[in-house]
Amino acid sequence: KKRRGKERRRGSPDHFDKRECDERDTMGAYKYIEELWRKKQSDVLRFLLRVRCWEYRQLASICRLSRPSRPDKARRLGYKAKQGVVVYRARVRRGGRKKPVSKGIVYGK
Repeated sequence: KKRRGKERRRGSPDHFDKRECDERDTMGAYKYIEELWRKKQSDVLRFLLRVRCWEYRQLASICRLSRPSRPDKARRLGYKAKQGVVVYRARVRRGGRKKPVSKGIVYGK
C-alpha cells in the first residue's frame, strides 16, 4: 500500500492525499534532503547545483572537504562524522577513455 502512495506522488501534482501531507510534516532532515535530490528540476536544487558547479571550478582538482556535500548519500555509503574519516573531492575529466597510440598509428581495426 505504501508503494501506491509513492507512485501517486510522482504523478500529476493535482492529487492531494492527507497521508502524504502528514508524511511531509514528520520528515526528518535526511529524508527531506533525499526528497530534494529526487526532484532535480526544482528551483531550489537547480540554483544549488549551479552555484556549486561554479564554486567547484574555482577549487583545485583534488581538495579535502570538511563535510560531504550530500550527507544523506554519504551516510548510506558508510560515512560517519568522527575522527579519522576524511572526505576528498576529485575532479574527473569529461569524455571516455582515450587509447594511447604511438605516433598516431592505429594497428588493427
